[in-house]
Amino acid sequence: MDSPVDFSALAETDDEPDWLAVAANAPAGNQGNQGNQGNQGNQDPGSTRSSNAVPPVPPPTMTAAPTATKSTPDPAPTAADLIQEKPWKYVGYQAYSDLLASEPDFFVARRFRSLNVRVALRMQDEISRLEEKLARIEEESRQPDKGVDNGTFRKDVVSERVELLDKISTSLYRYNKFIIQQTTLLKYPAAPSWDITSLKNWHMSHANEAIHREEKTYLEYPDDLIPIGPRDKTPLRRGMDKFLFLRTLPFWRDDRSKTLSSGGRRRIGDVEDGTGSSKDADLPPDALHPTMSFYNDKVMDHFVSIVTISIGLVMLVVPIWVLQALGNASHKLGVITAFVLACLLLTSFAMTSRPLDALGATAAYAAVLMVFLQVGAN
Repeated sequence: MDSPVDFSALAETDDEPDWLAVAANAPAGNQGNQGNQGNQGNQDPGSTRSSNAVPPVPPPTMTAAPTATKSTPDPAPTAADLIQEKPWKYVGYQAYSDLLASEPDFFVARRFRSLNVRVALRMQDEISRLEEKLARIEEESRQPDKGVDNGTFRKDVVSERVELLDKISTSLYRYNKFIIQQTTLLKYPAAPSWDITSLKNWHMSHANEAIHREEKTYLEYPDDLIPIGPRDKTPLRRGMDKFLFLRTLPFWRDDRSKTLSSGGRRRIGDVEDGTGSSKDADLPPDALHPTMSFYNDKVMDHFVSIVTISIGLVMLVVPIWVLQALGNASHKLGVITAFVLACLLLTSFAMTSRPLDALGATAAYAAVLMVFLQVGAN
C-alpha cells in the first residue's frame, strides 16, 4: 500500500515537518480504510470518498473570546422634550386657559363691533317691518264699514293684530336686550397692545402649535379686542406696563408657580416611555410658559402710590421754602406759576385720566400756594 504521506516534498526542507499538518493533507480515500476497510478495498484510489466516510478533523485553532459589549439604552425623553415635540398634546387649551386665568389683563376677547352693528340693524329692520304691518292693520280697522273696537285688548276681534303684537313684543325684548349689551361693550377699553404681544410670544414659544392656528387668529384683531376684567389704572401705572424695561424690573417679579398650580408642579399626563409602561411626566409651570415673566401687581401699585405721594410732598414743601427765601413778589408769582403748571401736567398725565379732576386738583393746589404767598408777605 502506498504511503498517504508525500515524503518527497519534505526532503526539500531541513526543518522537522509538522506531522499533524501533513496527516491532515493526506488523501481522504486512504484514511477511510480504518473504519470501512471492507468497503474501500474495491474503490479506485483516485475516486472520491463515499457519503459515509468520516471527514478529516482539522486541527483546533485558538480564537480570542469575544469581549462583551454593554449597550447603553437611550435616555427617556424628558417632559420638556415632549412639550417641545407635541405642544398641542401636552400644553393645549389646559395650559392656555390657566395662563389667561392667571392674569386678568390676558383674558381678552373680540368685541365683534362690525358684526354687532349689522345684527342690530337687522333686528331694527325686522321690528320696523312689523311696525309697518301693524300700522296697516290699524288703518283698515278704522274704516267706516268695519265695526271694530280699537279701544280694548281684552275684546280685540282682530286676531291678526293680536298675533302681530305678540311677535313685536318678542322682537322688542330681544332688540332691547341686545342694545343694552352693546352699550356695556362699548364702555370697555381696548386691550393694551403689550398684553396682546405677550400672548403672541407665548404661542411662538410653542412653535405656534399649542393651539390650532385658526382658533388663535382672534389675536390678529388688536383694535377689536377688549379685556374681560378691565382695571382702572392711573396713567403712571399704565406707563409702567407700556414700557418693557419698566415692567420687567426684578423688584416686582412674581413667582407665579403658586398661582398656576397648587403643588408647584404641573402634571402634563402619563407618557409612554417606549417599554409599554407609563411614567408620570411632571414639569414646572415656568416650562409651560417659557417666554412669560409674571410680576406682582400689588407691588407695582404700591410703588406707584409711593412715587405719587413723594411727588405730592415735594410739590407742597419745596414751594414753601422757595417762597420764604424770595423777597420779590414778581419772583414769588413766577415760582407759583411754575409749580401750578407742573401740578396740572402731573395730575393730567400721571395721576388721573379725567381732565376735570386734574383741573380741580390744580385749582386747589394754586389756592394753597396763594396762602403761602400771603403768609410770606405778612
